[in-house]
Amino acid sequence: MNKQCCQAGFSLLEAIAALVILTSVVISVYAWIDNALFNSQRNDTRIEINKVVENFVADLGSRQLVTQKNGIYEYGKYLVNWKATLVDQSPGVSTNGVVSDFQVALFKVYFEIRHGDKLLASYTTREAAYRLRRVTQTGGPG
Repeated sequence: MNKQCCQAGFSLLEAIAALVILTSVVISVYAWIDNALFNSQRNDTRIEINKVVENFVADLGSRQLVTQKNGIYEYGKYLVNWKATLVDQSPGVSTNGVVSDFQVALFKVYFEIRHGDKLLASYTTREAAYRLRRVTQTGGPG
């Protein structure tokens, strides 16, 4: 009768081992969920940054590059600081020797995207800028 009394249920050691295994499984699941949520948030931020880049490149017009060499754009919670440097400028003469009606220049544009004080991404691109030359009284470029 004594043996049956002692054999009923789990021993303390078995209960502790079961709790350790259960705890390690729960911690692993929580770590996996945390990692999945972190990657999801990072992907959402990347998608927003791509939209900001597309909007910035669309907003950066030819006239602005000719008149302004740097600036700041604000897209919601993101700031875009940009700076343009002249790479090449055409002499305004076509290949057949005729003077062109346009002044054309190639700019290297460096821009960085920030959220508050945190730098999220930086890019470099090239943009062509053009403007119509002044037209003289005779109708030709002047």
